[in-house]
Amino acid sequence: MPKRHILVLLTFLLSVLLYVDRVCISAAKGPLSSDLGLDEKQGTWAPSRPRWPSPT
Repeated sequence: MPKRHILVLLTFLLSVLLYVDRVCISAAKGPLSSDLGLDEKQGTWAPSRPRWPSPT
């Protein structure tokens, strides 16, 4: 199998993983917001933020 096919396959699998992650966060938004006491504006902030590591 050529390297470009492996690269395309891995890229596709990563996009599926990111989609599933986004769906799970959206499904858990309600319980998480109520547990943490977040209002509607604060509750929509977390799923939309980029997933970059914090500089430490």
